[in-house]
Amino acid sequence: MRIRSHLLLLAFGVILPVAAFSGYLTARLALREQQTFAQGSIERLRSTMSAIDAQVQGQITALHALASLRALETGDIATYHEEAVRVLRSQPAWINVILARPDGEIVDNAVAPEALTSHRYLVEPEVALRAATTRAPAIGSMVTSPSVKTRGVNVVVPVIYDGQVRYVLLAFVKPEFFLTPIEKQRMGQGWVSGLIDSHGTFIARVPAIPKEKAGGPFLAAVARAPEGWYRGLTTEGYDAYTAHITSGFTNWSIGLGIPAEEVLSGARRTGWAMGGGIASSLALASLLALWLGRRVSRPVVALARAAPAIATGTAMNTRGMEHVAEVRTVALALNEAAAAVRERQALLEREKRALQEGDRAKDEFIAMMSHELRNPLAALTSASHLLDVVDPQHPAAKHAREVIKRQTKHTARLVEDLLDMSRIVMGKAHLQPEVMNLADAASAVVQTWRSSGRFEHHRVTLHAEAAWIRADRSRVEQILSNLLDNALKFSPKGSAIDVRVKGDDRGAVLEVADQGPGLSAAMMEHVFDLFVQGAQGLARKSGGMGIGLALVKKLAELQGGSVSVASEGEDRGAVFTVRFPRVPAPTTTAASPRAPKAITPRRILLIDDNDDMRKTLATSLSMQGHEVCEAADGKAGVELAGSVALDVAVVDLGLPEIDGYEVARRLRAHPSTRHLGLVALTGYGQLEDKRKAIEAGFDEHLTKPVDLEALEEAIAFAASRDRPPRDAEHE
Repeated sequence: MRIRSHLLLLAFGVILPVAAFSGYLTARLALREQQTFAQGSIERLRSTMSAIDAQVQGQITALHALASLRALETGDIATYHEEAVRVLRSQPAWINVILARPDGEIVDNAVAPEALTSHRYLVEPEVALRAATTRAPAIGSMVTSPSVKTRGVNVVVPVIYDGQVRYVLLAFVKPEFFLTPIEKQRMGQGWVSGLIDSHGTFIARVPAIPKEKAGGPFLAAVARAPEGWYRGLTTEGYDAYTAHITSGFTNWSIGLGIPAEEVLSGARRTGWAMGGGIASSLALASLLALWLGRRVSRPVVALARAAPAIATGTAMNTRGMEHVAEVRTVALALNEAAAAVRERQALLEREKRALQEGDRAKDEFIAMMSHELRNPLAALTSASHLLDVVDPQHPAAKHAREVIKRQTKHTARLVEDLLDMSRIVMGKAHLQPEVMNLADAASAVVQTWRSSGRFEHHRVTLHAEAAWIRADRSRVEQILSNLLDNALKFSPKGSAIDVRVKGDDRGAVLEVADQGPGLSAAMMEHVFDLFVQGAQGLARKSGGMGIGLALVKKLAELQGGSVSVASEGEDRGAVFTVRFPRVPAPTTTAASPRAPKAITPRRILLIDDNDDMRKTLATSLSMQGHEVCEAADGKAGVELAGSVALDVAVVDLGLPEIDGYEVARRLRAHPSTRHLGLVALTGYGQLEDKRKAIEAGFDEHLTKPVDLEALEEAIAFAASRDRPPRDAEHE
């Protein structure tokens, strides 16, 4: 049976007792209208409050990024202040950024550092204490800052180092920032909406705030329940129905006031219609029932027809549904659902594209890495075969040895670049900063490369002026080496490469200029991204895995510097510029380098399960004058150490049966071997691996492939450690 038929029966059934029943129906309808408004208003407020919470979370995210500055960990407040001022300029919602101690004492004021002399403590110290106590972000109230003489809201995050809350970082946010979600509520004429803090002070309001505190009825309703609906006077004194909701994240509350006249208008119109129906004849009642049935059935039918299209994200046309509040509400909800479906479909499409791009990048990287590793392996295989068939004194044998040495270093560098990038991405990079002359570091790198013949096909010049910086010398040399390697790869033979070191007002500058193919504008935007390379043919003559320049950028930024590139276009060359913060030159004179120490023959135990590695290294050490014993596993190594007089044991960590850590612990525990110097030689090169090795009893930790000079230094150091002699326990 259709809606119109039901309405006809209802008209005839109600017409007689309608006089008594009309009042009841009017009241029920009014209640239903209020519930519809209440539900819609609360749902709308939930959406608005979610948007406000997201805005606050965005400020917290920005604060966390600022809190991760290394300057805060090292206590370099001046450097932090410069970065805080820069971040403040990029955050339009922030009025100020303040660094304080957990008790509220201000350490730095980004806008008014001079205010520290008169305003030493935060306006809301309890918010800072709450953030420090809970180790979680804390949201303050609407307050006036004495340093910037304006009102705003405090958003605070703790700054934690070594498990302790060292500081709290506070963003003073403009209240106008929270107006946007409120203004997007599509409010009707005479509606009001306001956001208050936990103390009842207005943060934002539409229309403008008439006074600082919210009205008593609103505060009482908020105190009774975290969300609800009530009738009362607005702050201006207008009769309204008000929905409210409180955020569990910020503890702020938002209200939406709708004029009572608008909420009750539907019920009043229906009451008048019912009164007219009573006065009308039964005929008119029938006609009215038919008319009302048609009035209701059309939008309902339209909703039913449009509902299946929601699944595809198609919005429905709401024309003709405006006169039925429930149908209009449902239509709006369905359109919002359609919009959500469209957004989800768009998000899924973006995620699909991102996965495809990631998969493509992975395949390209694997293919590229395979190519880069196969080339040196092929050269090593050919060189080793050549050594098998020619006399050791033949020039071809010398060439083969040079190939093996060069390709081994090249392969080791590829692996080290990958490991360095991995450490930096995971935040495990270890720096040893020192005050150094950037010109000396550049000169040393250029001279080393020149001596090794790397510049034989290019004209490399160095123009270096003294420029003192505080940085890790090895990492600075690595930066220049990567830039030089890049310039040599892409510069034609016979072309010039200029290395320049100078100082200016903005710091110390390192430049590498080449005459290579140059960079397009699009390429310059991504040249420092990981695994990004210029166009290369299938032969990949330039080589590389797209890590070198990305590593330059990361290493420069880790040391407070920056890197940029400039190019006048393709075939016009490129200039890579690295800037470091400049420091005053030291007053003391560096000590002159010491002459290399002579090698002292020692008795060495070499424990490694890789036969090729063990025998090759044993031969090299024997040629240096050492007496070498070998063991292929940990147990055999421990037994041999107890039966042979030794000075040092060089132990691989990844041994079968018992690993190198257990070997070290057993050797240290036994009286006859506790005097041994222990050197860990392994492929595990993280800081955690080195810490575990030292705790197990090793004196030194080296990573494979190892330089023979570095191994000699480690053996000498381990052998010289002051320990009880072998037979001291019998004295």
